[in-house]
Amino acid sequence: MIVQFPLTGSLAQWLVILESLICLLSLEIALIFMNKVVKNKRNVKRLEEKAYFWVFLGYSTTILFFIISDYYVVDSSLRIICLNLGYMSLAICAFIFIFIIEKYKIFKRKFLFSIIFVIYLIFFAILSLIDISITQILSPIFFAIFITFFIYYSKELNSIFEKNPILGNYNKHLIKLFAGISLLIIGFGLTIDFSINLFGLGSRLIGDLFQLLALFFLYFYFSSIPSFSEYNWQQKIDSIFIIHKSGLLIFERSFKPGDTYYDSATSGALTSLKMMLETVSKKETTSFIEKKGKHITIHPGKYIYGTLISEENLVSLQILLKNFIDKIEQTYGNVLKDWDGDLKVFRPIGQIAKEIFF
Repeated sequence: MIVQFPLTGSLAQWLVILESLICLLSLEIALIFMNKVVKNKRNVKRLEEKAYFWVFLGYSTTILFFIISDYYVVDSSLRIICLNLGYMSLAICAFIFIFIIEKYKIFKRKFLFSIIFVIYLIFFAILSLIDISITQILSPIFFAIFITFFIYYSKELNSIFEKNPILGNYNKHLIKLFAGISLLIIGFGLTIDFSINLFGLGSRLIGDLFQLLALFFLYFYFSSIPSFSEYNWQQKIDSIFIIHKSGLLIFERSFKPGDTYYDSATSGALTSLKMMLETVSKKETTSFIEKKGKHITIHPGKYIYGTLISEENLVSLQILLKNFIDKIEQTYGNVLKDWDGDLKVFRPIGQIAKEIFF
């Protein structure tokens, strides 16, 4: 069975609607990640989300070209050009995605996969000039390179979880990644010319549904995984302060003695901290403040506030601060409830801090 293009009929109309949804959903996901980048440009996690923006933007653009080529272009030569523009846009955006990731993480060698992708793009361009009708045979190579990169990428993320057990189990994230990529590859494969010539338009309908579902899995995966900066969270901490809800400081620990901006010995720093606590005192959840390039995480307990000052706002540090507060209140709950102002009783808190942060 040879399917004629442009596709027509009642099923084709539903396919256009479904593929337009795929295009718009992918674009919406890209814009969500870009919005996070714009809100906080200095955070490394946001820079990784900039990479996620490009991969979803590339997929959205590719689907748009496919819609134009398969449903609206009559001339077969022009259709091949549209298809190639779709493949090329996906490959370029994938290259940008990999390049941004490799700027912050080395996989085997510096920019290894970026170089491989550049070679692929050059070969694709040369083949397009020789015979544009056969460039589609390169699509399996594209997916092979991209999947190989993701294998290394996933292994590195898994090592973050192994070094930071507080982040949880990476397997639950891996399930989302595996499901997303598998559905995407199978779905994409069911929509190519070979598949619809072999199985009819029904295969394209199933492929579109698979791709739509894949985008949800991949969005939740990229939204939930930590940044590579979680690797060295110990180096990101500046200071920790524990302040009783009466406003008195009961514990402080400086991780960077040379950084005097938040030195607890200065009255100005304590005044600033107390002002911040007054701002968030009515909140029962963790609050975040950025001040002069530093990230301030404030977690309220029942009797005390925990304030952690760091270079980056990391998930690891948020969890550790909460654990620190919970442990202190579990140990000193009765003392804190009717505290008389004696600081000596809290000296063992240093040992708790050592157990959690070192």
